[in-house]
Amino acid sequence: MSLLSDHMIASAILALALLATACAGGDDVQPAAGSKQVTFKVRLDGIDSRALSDGSQATRLEAVAYDASGKAVQVRSGLMTDLQGSVTFNLVEGVTYRFAFWAQSPSATCYTLSNDYTAVAVDYSGTANDDSRDAFFQHIDSYTVGTSTAMQAVTLVRPLAQVDFVVAPDEWERVVRSTSPVTATGFTLPAGLYTRLNLLTGEVSAPTSQPVSLASAPVPTVSTLQPDGSYRHTPMLVLDGSQYVWLSMGYVLAPPAPSTSMLSQVALAMTSGTAKAITTIAVPSVPYKRNRRTVIVLSQLAGKLQAGAPQVNETSSIISGD
Repeated sequence: MSLLSDHMIASAILALALLATACAGGDDVQPAAGSKQVTFKVRLDGIDSRALSDGSQATRLEAVAYDASGKAVQVRSGLMTDLQGSVTFNLVEGVTYRFAFWAQSPSATCYTLSNDYTAVAVDYSGTANDDSRDAFFQHIDSYTVGTSTAMQAVTLVRPLAQVDFVVAPDEWERVVRSTSPVTATGFTLPAGLYTRLNLLTGEVSAPTSQPVSLASAPVPTVSTLQPDGSYRHTPMLVLDGSQYVWLSMGYVLAPPAPSTSMLSQVALAMTSGTAKAITTIAVPSVPYKRNRRTVIVLSQLAGKLQAGAPQVNETSSIISGD
């Protein structure tokens, strides 16, 4: 069930059952007798302002107020603009509540909010290089409503880790000029990926029992031939002051910080414009961490592709966490 349909159903039930009559946005509801308005000013903690993963895709906001037992009592939806938004609840003075906030792309189909609003399920089917999977989350364990209207700031961070494959521009140009240039990339990830996020606690659970494959999609960086014979690459990933061509990227649900987890192996599949498989580069022992990216810098890519091996076990790549 989609976030939107879940919200409509829960809003109707709540209107009949207890606290508020909610509209789609929820922010223009007049406070009931004995209640106080609590507004949350929400911002997203984007990794940076680069063209991929800057947070701009996550424009749909869902916010939930729970009672002390963790039962959802009010649900609000909002719109994020320039990584900022707001939602307002009408809550009972003196009562302590818990809250959860979730922001995602309206076009993302890989996330499903549970019927009781306590969890988000993650579906890894789909393609690599899909920035609509970018999502943000935060929870508040305890907030007691005061005697007057209140405004609170809350920052949402990714419950996800981002895994990137990159290559130096000069090395990529050797690939682009070859007879079988790489035009699409995909991922294979090991079993054990988490598929459930608890919105009340931030904990993750329900690991996959089988490896996960993200289907091939166009390489994120577009290389354009210039009049002088050189190539212009956009967008680029900047790492330690150097620019790299983005070969592939993907998101995985990660345990709460400061925990660092390990993927036993990540395999990058590369194909040509005819969808012909060129080779797969397997990288062992890839660390990942919530709200951080792991960058795998491939070396001597052109030579490995020219060798024609169906799979290369990569041991010389540089793995950098950010």
